Amino acid sequence: AGEDATEGVLRNVRECGARLALGRPIDLVLLHWPGVFGSSDAALNERKRIEMWRGLERAKEEGLCRSIGVSSFTRRHLEQLYAHDLAHAPVVNQLQCHPLHSNAELVRYCRDKGVTVTAW
Repeated sequence: AGEDATEGVLRNVRECGARLALGRPIDLVLLHWPGVFGSSDAALNERKRIEMWRGLERAKEEGLCRSIGVSSFTRRHLEQLYAHDLAHAPVVNQLQCHPLHSNAELVRYCRDKGVTVTAW
């Protein structure tokens, strides 16, 4: 939680690209979780979420990946993200979605924002 998450994410995307050795940008990179694992500090989680997103934006701008998105973000998480001056909006939100947990309101919100929902 002490490290600047922007630089950490950018470094991790670079390392992932090197390990994959695709010879081209990674198709899609997701923020796997909307905060700091194990933290219930809402302010810290929001700050880190924005820092992590900035890292993904930089990765996209540097040509390390083609698209960027999120995973397990709620509407509140997305609204907090959109409240900042984004260079790139998320193209995907990967979330729990199945017949027993439709997540219909969040799916509708994502659709309205142009965010593709993928289910896990």
